Amino acid sequence: MSGRTKPLPSMFLILALGALCGVSWAACPCAAPKKKKKDPAPATAQPAPATIDPDTVLAQRIDARLESARKQIADGSWQQVCLGLPPLLKVVKKDPQRKEIEKLLAQADAEGAERVKNADKLYAEKKYSEALKAYRNILATFGQRKCAVEAQTALDKAEKDPALAAALRAAKAQDLDEQVTAVITADMKARNLSAPATKPSPTEEGSLIIDPDLRFDYIKNLTPEAACQAVQTLQTLAAQFPQTPAGKQAISDLALVNYDRDLQTRLKAAMKDASGKRILAMARQYEQAGRDDVAMEKYREFLKGNPQADESQDVAKRIEALENRVHPE
Repeated sequence: MSGRTKPLPSMFLILALGALCGVSWAACPCAAPKKKKKDPAPATAQPAPATIDPDTVLAQRIDARLESARKQIADGSWQQVCLGLPPLLKVVKKDPQRKEIEKLLAQADAEGAERVKNADKLYAEKKYSEALKAYRNILATFGQRKCAVEAQTALDKAEKDPALAAALRAAKAQDLDEQVTAVITADMKARNLSAPATKPSPTEEGSLIIDPDLRFDYIKNLTPEAACQAVQTLQTLAAQFPQTPAGKQAISDLALVNYDRDLQTRLKAAMKDASGKRILAMARQYEQAGRDDVAMEKYREFLKGNPQADESQDVAKRIEALENRVHPE
């Protein structure tokens, strides 16, 4: 037995001996070291929540809105001023801010009153189109302000003014008359011909119109397409405004057009050609949209009315191709 190591005493024996000797388990060298408890960290003092004064916040927002309104006035954005400040005036309690809002609105009212004055002046000068446009602009810009109410009153009054109605008819007639002039001028310039003889417009300062005594001669020498466009505009003018000076002149021109057989022949050919082009364009649109059946109908309509047209062979081929696609063998 001398060569063998002695077994260590059991844990039970160690505890028993410790109890006899009055040694606790914590003092035993076999016991695990006891962890020391850390002292708790001192509590950090939290800052008290800041108090929010509703009146202060409201005053700051109002000041910001007033500053924005000042910039809008400087930029001439009167519509924004008239939309934003009146509702703000209802919630403002402090007297200095109320006075500032009223001051800014007074500037808007002064601007609106000046615009009404200018519009009234245009109306008095019988520049009706410009006056009506100015009144409508005031109404759209200044909302419910006094100047907008005055503009609406002026518009209501103008609707019942027979002089205005006559002037508007004359203005629309003159616009059509000037469209005829534009057609003639554009065609002559395209062919490098001298500009037509003109004279001052009787209704619009600074504008020129072709001398009525010479207009038919110009129309007669236009290209068929341009002559067709000019005559169609004259027909609209004569039908819608026969009692205006421009309408009466259109009736006179059309009488000469109808009397000229050569011009009538060229006009009919031009109208037929224009109609064929419209039908052909519709056929191509239907074909591109996959409406082959409708496209074939339009192509056939074109061929029936324009059998000698340059496009007739191509159109016949398109009809054949569509038939093969719609009714394959």
